[in-house]
Amino acid sequence: MSTESESEGNERGDDGQIPAETRERVKDRDGFRCQLCGEAGPETGGVAVLHVHHKSSDPDDCEYHDAGNLITLCWQCHSWFHNRPKSDEVPVALSADAEDELLPHDFELLHVLASSGPLSTSDVTKQLSTEHSTSAVRDRLCVLMGLDTVVDSQDEQVIDQDAQTDEWGLCEDISQSKRGRIPEDRTTLIQRVEDERVRRALARGQSRDDVADTFDMTPRTTWYKQRRAQAYAFPLDAFTQHGRPSASTEDTTETSDSECDSTASKTVEDGEPDETWPASTTETDENDRGGGEGVVDGEVSTSTGNDAFVSEDCDVEKSMKVRLQEAIAALQRVEEGF
Repeated sequence: MSTESESEGNERGDDGQIPAETRERVKDRDGFRCQLCGEAGPETGGVAVLHVHHKSSDPDDCEYHDAGNLITLCWQCHSWFHNRPKSDEVPVALSADAEDELLPHDFELLHVLASSGPLSTSDVTKQLSTEHSTSAVRDRLCVLMGLDTVVDSQDEQVIDQDAQTDEWGLCEDISQSKRGRIPEDRTTLIQRVEDERVRRALARGQSRDDVADTFDMTPRTTWYKQRRAQAYAFPLDAFTQHGRPSASTEDTTETSDSECDSTASKTVEDGEPDETWPASTTETDENDRGGGEGVVDGEVSTSTGNDAFVSEDCDVEKSMKVRLQEAIAALQRVEEGF
């Protein structure tokens, strides 16, 4: 998505030369949401200031002000398109399409990890130049971690998370990746299954509102689950087709997804955006339903669950498998209901 040099009014949020009728039609087409970060405008219960942005300064297949050359963005994301850093300022290899998916804060996250990583989520948050909630930072770290699974032209994974320490860093600084791993903790395991189901439903073209309604969660939660699924690439087919892999072929250790941060100790109501980071809020939507990870002092965390899996008590193992199979069966029934 390229940018044009033409500036747009910040107060009004729109290019004055775009016909008012066209602006409103584009916003309505885009569901009155930023098409980059998902923040909603007042028309749908949000508070984001929405702009209408030109995709190209010289489109080949339509007129400059044609709706096909326009896209709805919140003012923060729109500002990013006009002030994004040059590619040589990024400490990792990013394709042009991958850069277009990122926010200005994402580039600062990359610089922090390149200079000081690996770091816990809380430590990354403390090193940022502007104030953000830990949950918002974690969400953007998931976006960066899953960037290569979303953008075809991004051949290499950008960042990773260590399965042993939960710390984030550039890929070469992480010894054991969390991507593709099967969590030991049963709560996290069920959550990973649900995350992947949500991602697949959206990938098949189901509307976000329909997916949210079917899975009994808010549309905002589907964003978190989709980003997390893209980051961790959970091997769902290993369960739905062949059952749990044997312990002899599995090297998994799942610890807390993040450390506790007392500054993010409570959840906000659905729809309240983070004032300085439109891509997320202080909301920990992982706990929107009973199948999510627990929240401790505002941070998502899980018990290691090692006792349940290391134990040779067959009854405990059998009970866990039965619960997991029941959860997967329920999710499959939900999926078939689309």
